[in-house]
Amino acid sequence: MSKKQYGILFLWVMVTGFVGGAVSSQLFTDGSVFAKKAPGYEKVVRAEKFELVNRDGRVIGMLGYWGDIGPGLFLNQKEIEPGNPGVALSIDRRGWGGLSLYAKWKDRSYTAGIDPMAVQISVTDSKGNSEIATLQVDYTGNTGLFLFDKDFNARVALGSIKLKDARTGVITNLPISSLVLFDERGKVLWRVP
Repeated sequence: MSKKQYGILFLWVMVTGFVGGAVSSQLFTDGSVFAKKAPGYEKVVRAEKFELVNRDGRVIGMLGYWGDIGPGLFLNQKEIEPGNPGVALSIDRRGWGGLSLYAKWKDRSYTAGIDPMAVQISVTDSKGNSEIATLQVDYTGNTGLFLFDKDFNARVALGSIKLKDARTGVITNLPISSLVLFDERGKVLWRVP
């Protein structure tokens, strides 16, 4: 082949390549493709829930809406489930914010909570259905340490509490120095002052 034939062959290959590329791009693509601008940061991110997972893929943290509890930030070492040890900063259905800390040790659960109704620390048995003791200050000014039996009946109250007389219905505000012992039905057995 001569140089002239190589030149014609080269030109022929170039022309057919361009024509074939143009025809195939029109037949097999949606339209023109242009490079996009480099993405910047978003000013607003909208999502229903953000999850933090551990290396095993288990959810150990969540920022979002959680069933009856409402929106909040929930952190846990093992897995996000009610009753597991962890921290919750949330807003309930009434719009009340609260902070709760949960811990377990042996056969007891410990809860410390702050919300508009009360500041309290509670100890619960291994089944999680009855409180053993509660130390609380509530919005009405009741302050005290309360000890409960297995059926969640208050048996001992130390602090300022309100007692309702079963016969008359009169409510008595006891001073912060009060100690009251109750029977299993809630009847006062003994009190000072």
